[in-house]
Amino acid sequence: MEKQHFFILAILGFIWGGCNNNPVERNTIVFRNNTNHVQDSLIRMNELMRKLPGSNGCNISYEFNEDTIKINGCPGRTQDEIKADSSIAYSKFNRNEKSEFISLAHYLKRNYITAGYSYYNTKLWMYTYRELSDIDFHDSRDIAIIENADVAIVTQQSKILDRKGKIYLLSDKGAKIR
Repeated sequence: MEKQHFFILAILGFIWGGCNNNPVERNTIVFRNNTNHVQDSLIRMNELMRKLPGSNGCNISYEFNEDTIKINGCPGRTQDEIKADSSIAYSKFNRNEKSEFISLAHYLKRNYITAGYSYYNTKLWMYTYRELSDIDFHDSRDIAIIENADVAIVTQQSKILDRKGKIYLLSDKGAKIR
């Protein structure tokens, strides 16, 4: 009976431990593609994001769910629909920029970056990194391109977990990193 009890406790401990630990990649920068290429893509996405219009006091943002891109919380369209669309959210882009925005969003998603948003009232852009389905405050990670002069601004609200070139991996300053 004691062996069965121990076995059950061991299994429960393993399950609980597995649920409460993030993969190592959550706290380090690991992409599928070359880091320099991802950095260049983030820099270009920053330029494109600056062209997006604001939305009723909300942060300018995009989010990639399944095969849908949402801009400023508004439902997006499929890739073909977005290319042909002249909606307000995309009105600042010419045809090539719309196509580039969509391609970059797909590329970044393949590299574990699923969303982007403006950082408070700054000119910085943050990108959601390795989002988990059961994400909470402590599991949230962001990627940002940060120039040396902006590090002090970011570290007021965030802690730096990793850095590669100009790419910084951040979590909220109060998060308990697992």
